[in-house]
Amino acid sequence: MKVTNGDIYGAKPALQQLLGLKFPIQTSYKLARLAAQLNEYLGAIDAVRTELVMQHGEKQESGQTSVIPGTPAYDAFMKAFNELMAVEVEFPGEPVMLPADATNIEVEPTALLAARMFIAIPE
Repeated sequence: MKVTNGDIYGAKPALQQLLGLKFPIQTSYKLARLAAQLNEYLGAIDAVRTELVMQHGEKQESGQTSVIPGTPAYDAFMKAFNELMAVEVEFPGEPVMLPADATNIEVEPTALLAARMFIAIPE
């Protein structure tokens, strides 16, 4: 399936939340595989994001490099970061169908929205 880096990057918190819940073995296995597949892409995305921070950021007193909002460097960083998030990739997996009878599961709606490309919920 075709997704963007932004879809992958945004799905991480939701998937982490889902991985902390109990599911039937089939669903748990599929979620674990999905997490492993996403992590491959996330590693590359994070490496480029870190490089962008180093390129556009300023070294702080703490020793960390940060991109300061409201500066021209921040605008350049955000432009490059948004370009990175817009890159389309072919993701090898299919959405994981959560079990219909999983009534004890509580997940934030915003998390599910972010993971909509990778998680399917029965009607």
